[in-house]
Amino acid sequence: MGGRPGYLTLPIFSVVAAIGYVYYTTVFVAVPRWLGLSTAAGVANAAAFTALAAACLATYAVAVRRDPGRVPPGFVPDVEDAESTVHEIKRKGGDLRYCQKCCHYKPPRAHHCRVCKRCVLKMDHHCIWINNCVGHENYKIFLVFVLYAVVASFYALGAFCIVFLKMSSQAAILLEHPFTMKELERCGWQKKVETSIIIHMTLVSMRILFQFLGLTYFAGSALY
Repeated sequence: MGGRPGYLTLPIFSVVAAIGYVYYTTVFVAVPRWLGLSTAAGVANAAAFTALAAACLATYAVAVRRDPGRVPPGFVPDVEDAESTVHEIKRKGGDLRYCQKCCHYKPPRAHHCRVCKRCVLKMDHHCIWINNCVGHENYKIFLVFVLYAVVASFYALGAFCIVFLKMSSQAAILLEHPFTMKELERCGWQKKVETSIIIHMTLVSMRILFQFLGLTYFAGSALY
């Protein structure tokens, strides 16, 4: 893709790492403590979340690599047809929209991206998280990725909330029974580690969910 930076950037690594972290902690921390991986329900939930995570990665990879849509070479609007939908005029001056940097006319809703250094068809915005523009050719796959990510975030958030409530009730029951000092220290250390993981993952899931909901609103509003 002419003028576009390399695919592998720090934001892309961050997204992939976040997906991997949420997947690992959900499948190997939340699900075992919720249903257990030795049960049919636990295996089914782990398999479902694995498929969801794979769909997230697949659609994300396509959104990163797919060309958002470039202006056809030699594009010239038909100025003789006043009702033609393949050209727009400037609001000020009434001239045809022309890109001085790419040296060609611009179709409707095409804009020049200063990062990719070229015009993009029906450009919405340049997203640093995919290191690519969101345009005519990758609108759909970008929104599908956001949908999968939102569903996965809801699932992870629900699983960790259930586990947190379950651990809280278990801790209350355990405090009602006498323990030796060594047993109390071991239980306290284990509970602290598990509780910190559950709380952290709940907050991470909520943050990812809110961020992707913001992306959904931003990209979805541009479609209309």
